[in-house]
Amino acid sequence: MKRTVLVFLILLVATPLISQVTIRERVQISPHDIQPQLSTQAATTLRAECSFTGPVDNNEPRIFYIIGPCGNSAGLLSINGSISVQAYGGGYRFGYRFNVPRSGGGGQFQFALYLGDDPIYRVSFPVNCPTGCRLMTDQPLWLYSGFTLSGSDEIWYGDANRFGAAPFSSPTPCLTSVWHPEAPITLEITSGSELGSFVDNSGNDLGKTVTKKASEFNTFSYLANGDPPQGSEGTVVITATSANITVEKSFKVRRRVPDHFDVTLEHDEIAFTETSKIFAQAKDINDQDVVFDDDEKLFFTVIENGQYGTFINKNGDTVKTEPPTLGDITYADARSGQIRFAAVKKDPAVREVAKIRVAWQGDETKKGEKEIAVLEQTLKIVLHGPREIWPLLPPASPTNPHSDNTTLLEIQLTRAGLAVSGHRFHLETDYVDGSGGHDHGDQPSRRERGDFENYGHFVSSQTTPNTRANPIEEETQSNGRASYTYVASRFGDRMKMRVGSLENELLWDTLSIVERVPDLEPLPDSPNYLKIGGTCNHHGPRDDNAHQGCRTPDNNHWGALLTLQAIDSIAANYHRLFASDLTIRVNDISLPLGGRFDISGFWVGNSNHEFHRFGKDVDVRSSTIHADDIFDSEDDINDNGRHDIGEPLKFDANGNGTYDTNRSDFENLCTRIGKAYEVRLEFEGIPEKEHYHIYFWNWQSAQRLP
Repeated sequence: MKRTVLVFLILLVATPLISQVTIRERVQISPHDIQPQLSTQAATTLRAECSFTGPVDNNEPRIFYIIGPCGNSAGLLSINGSISVQAYGGGYRFGYRFNVPRSGGGGQFQFALYLGDDPIYRVSFPVNCPTGCRLMTDQPLWLYSGFTLSGSDEIWYGDANRFGAAPFSSPTPCLTSVWHPEAPITLEITSGSELGSFVDNSGNDLGKTVTKKASEFNTFSYLANGDPPQGSEGTVVITATSANITVEKSFKVRRRVPDHFDVTLEHDEIAFTETSKIFAQAKDINDQDVVFDDDEKLFFTVIENGQYGTFINKNGDTVKTEPPTLGDITYADARSGQIRFAAVKKDPAVREVAKIRVAWQGDETKKGEKEIAVLEQTLKIVLHGPREIWPLLPPASPTNPHSDNTTLLEIQLTRAGLAVSGHRFHLETDYVDGSGGHDHGDQPSRRERGDFENYGHFVSSQTTPNTRANPIEEETQSNGRASYTYVASRFGDRMKMRVGSLENELLWDTLSIVERVPDLEPLPDSPNYLKIGGTCNHHGPRDDNAHQGCRTPDNNHWGALLTLQAIDSIAANYHRLFASDLTIRVNDISLPLGGRFDISGFWVGNSNHEFHRFGKDVDVRSSTIHADDIFDSEDDINDNGRHDIGEPLKFDANGNGTYDTNRSDFENLCTRIGKAYEVRLEFEGIPEKEHYHIYFWNWQSAQRLP
């Protein structure tokens, strides 16, 4: 049998193919049919596999074969099976031949060549021969001694390197090292892997290893997109393996170093409180863009006229150094405009020019500079009325205030000395915590918004009818201004007005006014009375152990001068009459700036303290003033219409046996000596709450008490 096959192969090589033979076109190997896989065995064999599922005419030759150099040939007198030969470098021929019977038939035909386990040729097609046919082919095949890996010897960091694989043949015959271009090649980055990776043509990362045929090398490349080289360059080694043949390709990845930076601005001219993004682009000596590592560090500084501006970093923090300097800025942030120049330090009177420098921290000679103009811009509150006004006191109300409860103001906006019209702004007020003797500040709650009496309000001159609001949002008129009347709150305090641009958050101004009842003075210490009533809501002295940390300053004993003098006179005269009685305890009068005295500390009204607003209401503890004794006329032994020593008393408040009328005398002293309008004993009979309320004014004139 072997001799028959060999003779047939010799004849087949020696004779030309006959013209009646049907020769099918070559079919390339599909990756879906056979997955490329690098052989783990030595690629020492060339194997042919052939199969046909239909009928074969056994009376005609049927064979497939491999004819190679160095005497390595093989054939099989069958159309189904496998043959293999030792693989040597050089030329081969391979083919097949068989007939379908004249009676007809068909089936699926497949023929494939493998170098080791790697497919290098394959044909597969259906056969349909109703009246019979012959199928045959004879084709050349060349096995190479190996391959070379080509590519650029150096690239810039950030650039790509594309490779090629080319076969070569050795003049030495019968070498067992063989390769074919259809064998898959595995490329691996074996050195310098930190510098980059393989990517496809769309830029998608393929990792550090890729397997492709030589014909597919145009679908991927190496991209130097990893860590930048340490120093001026780094080395990458690519190891390529195919059919147990390994070759290497090394190349340099060079780091581009800029010659300078081109610094540009979002705005070349800005006004005070405005900002401009800064952009830095690395350039070469020819002023062409340079690919510079995004992680390289730059620093920014204002080298001229730094008093007019500074930098804001990507987190929104404003640089406070002098001169303004910002370091460790990545090139990526510098290139994308993450750093801003902010003209927020000083409002120039005339146009000023600052100069910005951007430099590479690795070499400060690699730098760029840019000038930026800074213009005057001022948004301000201009007060045309008094800075001190009265708080709203009854009967005045928000819609019907007294002239003493109001002040005039104007919002003005200029840019480069010119009026700016149509600029929207927000105007509001807020009290200064702790002002006016309100020691509770924001505790336990803030004043309720939406109530004009709590925060005051603005009356706009720009609308008809006049808009009343707080806060209020409007825009500057054609003259760059907007005018308002401010109406006070009900509290004595420091009220801060704030205007802020709705178009530039850095453009704003504040102005504080004082809402106070004028001429209030603190009640001085005196041997004639003790001051009591201080709390942590409104500090002041006490005669017990409560609120030890809230005794000073004395905020609850402020009054009009005549009221304070009257208190001292009343107390002095009382103790001349009743020297053995306890010293009179003086409780709340008014807060230092007057206005509502929110005794609870909740900012809201309290029926116990509706008055005490302008230093003419005084509370006096009644428990230290004995009630009047009771003398019944039937006990008037002397029948003289008065109590005499020895006559009994129905009620002796101090137990001294003497008929005393302490409270009546105290009340008479208040009206006769102190000129009080009225004296009331409030919460009579209720412990801890009963007290005298002395009015040194006609309280009935207050027709409205909020």
